[in-house]
Amino acid sequence: MNEYTGFPNPSIPVGSVFYYSIRFSPASHRPVLAQLYAWRQVMIDLRDRSSDPGVAQRKLDWWQKDLADALSGRGRHPLTQALARSIRDRGLPLQPLQELYAAVAAELRQVPCPSAGELMESAVKHTGGLAALGYRACGGKQPEWLEVARRLGGYVRLTELIQNLGQDLRRGGNPLPEDLLRDHGLTQRLPRDPAEAARWQPVLAELSATCEALYQTAQQAVEGKPDPALRPLLRWAAISRATLREIADSGFDLFEQRISLPALRMLWIAWRR
Repeated sequence: MNEYTGFPNPSIPVGSVFYYSIRFSPASHRPVLAQLYAWRQVMIDLRDRSSDPGVAQRKLDWWQKDLADALSGRGRHPLTQALARSIRDRGLPLQPLQELYAAVAAELRQVPCPSAGELMESAVKHTGGLAALGYRACGGKQPEWLEVARRLGGYVRLTELIQNLGQDLRRGGNPLPEDLLRDHGLTQRLPRDPAEAARWQPVLAELSATCEALYQTAQQAVEGKPDPALRPLLRWAAISRATLREIADSGFDLFEQRISLPALRMLWIAWRR
């Protein structure tokens, strides 16, 4: 049996954020959601776990080609085989997966982000499209909810950028908007001392406020009776929001650690949604 046809799968293990986002979904939706989130995780891991951007790009291209081959019945990896079957069975569009590929490829090239507006656009392309694809995979069809899904996907991506700031700067990445850093006299490098680290706090507080505004906009749209197909994404966003609050409570102490929630708290948040 293909290990990616069920839930959880090797890329979405028990105890992960994605596991709890999916866990309370109808059983028929869990495998395809796990495949979509696994695809995203594979793309991100290629970026994070390779010291050579050229090697990472070649691996990224291999995955892209193998998915195309799988859609023609010739895929080699169990994930692409399972995902291709779900794409065909549910009539899912490929564009969000292509947008994710392009976004990760841009990160591998370490393309700087000039402005906060472009950061938002990039976040939506990176994860918003995939979030909308997850909504479709759960049977969602309403255009207004598709847009909400894209916003929530952009939101969780922005929270990840804040959460992973220390490790991104250590690998030489350019995760934050150049104009925002320039306004505060900062550059895309790790702080050299506590005084310089303290200068990052207003920047991260401003980005966190932008994230919160995006979250509130999406929440206002789903007040009352949201489409059930949005539930997995609402759980993911709720876990991300709680994580962002923990980061803010730490004083944005992100340069020597990565702040995350314990599994039991993620379970509680997901169950309540």
